[in-house]
Amino acid sequence: MNIEEVSLELLLRISKLRCHEFPDVLLNEKGSRMMADCMVDLKTECPRTRHFLKEWIHSDAEPPFEMVWRLNEEGIMFVTTYFYLRPSEVDRYSSAFETVYTASADPSVRSSACLVLASISVTFINTLMNYDETIQTFFKGATCKIVETALKLVDDRSMQGCYLADVLNSVFVFQECLYAFALLNLKTLLSYADEETSSYQILRTHSKKFTSRHLDVGISFFISKLLSLLRPETIVTELKSAQNLFPFKSKYFLAILSIFITERNEEAAPLVKGLIDEWLKKGLEDASGKEFLFLAVICARHCSAEKTKLFPSYIGWFGAAQPTNPNQFFTFFKFLSDLVPYEPPLYLKIHVNKVPSAPSGCQNVLSDYVALAKTRLDDMNETTDYLSIFNECYDTNEESLSADVAQLLNHFKTTNEIAKPILEASIFRRQYYEKIFLKYLLSVRASEDPLRGRLIQKMNAAGKIPPNMFSVWASL
Repeated sequence: MNIEEVSLELLLRISKLRCHEFPDVLLNEKGSRMMADCMVDLKTECPRTRHFLKEWIHSDAEPPFEMVWRLNEEGIMFVTTYFYLRPSEVDRYSSAFETVYTASADPSVRSSACLVLASISVTFINTLMNYDETIQTFFKGATCKIVETALKLVDDRSMQGCYLADVLNSVFVFQECLYAFALLNLKTLLSYADEETSSYQILRTHSKKFTSRHLDVGISFFISKLLSLLRPETIVTELKSAQNLFPFKSKYFLAILSIFITERNEEAAPLVKGLIDEWLKKGLEDASGKEFLFLAVICARHCSAEKTKLFPSYIGWFGAAQPTNPNQFFTFFKFLSDLVPYEPPLYLKIHVNKVPSAPSGCQNVLSDYVALAKTRLDDMNETTDYLSIFNECYDTNEESLSADVAQLLNHFKTTNEIAKPILEASIFRRQYYEKIFLKYLLSVRASEDPLRGRLIQKMNAAGKIPPNMFSVWASL
């Protein structure tokens, strides 16, 4: 046989020597050895190589993508040439990507497969700024296919590892192309719609589903890695663009906002606050701007729930947000009135405790709102106290009381002393302290919680529990 026949035959044979775990991605040991032996002839017989490589590309062979990548590494055939001449292979590559990032496999084998896929992905990414419009269009489509596949896995929590990290740790990627790729990921992620979640559900659940401490670890890591590749101004621009997904359908909007405001607080806080102020202004000036008001309110609450240094608390934001223009004041409190049936107790409590001075002619709408909010709190068996004894905000009385007791017990266990905030509350917040806090504290028998029992005994000895309440507790 001459060299041309041997080389072509070898390529066809090697194409079938696949790794058992990931057959579309990796060669098996025999295939890897044969590929190495074949490389010398492939590199020295350039004119003939081009001929049989063309035949091989247009054959029915479905080689492991490692084979394609190794030909690229040796400068024999570019990955981009292979996929451009065999566009259907993009679909097979996408399928292989999904398999590698979801299937159970030996970590070292998966790592090898991820490296091959990431390296090929980078060659696609590096064409995003190609001067040839036809080539750029083709590989932008291929890159979009990868992004869509990857984010589908991120969305359904099935991705093992982080493909963005693998891309960054593979081969050289042009910064301009990487930026375009990261932006494509962000746009795609923000376009994910959650058809099952209404605006009113978001009001009740956003702090328990989408704040950084409640996000899925994999999603949180992915978003963090993604945002690290983008300028803060670009992120805010994309968040602003996502406002079109009304009624608040963007599934990852709040998750992205949380990671952005917590991990890049110094850059993010002023930009996000500016965006929220812009939405508030639009909502107040436009008679049909309810959606902008909702965005402003929910994002202010969401960012304040992260308790970062530079973004104001919701109490501070709400106080500063009060319009002085009568028409805008009326619009704002009419909007808040419509939310009352769906509001978590905390925000109703803040609103009724931080009542602003109403502009001329607006006293009625303010009074109506306060009365409506208090009635709703009564219906939910909630007080109007919005701060816990330890000066924190919680969504409900139950959460506030549970946290207060936990902190009190922890302090007592460590110091054998009654925490100072409790002593102060017994004097300055006596009604809440006796009617709400002590009632909750004294609802558990000493036999059920000995530490709590000892604390109650000490508080009673200090005169911090009314005798009748202590007697009832002692007889439980």
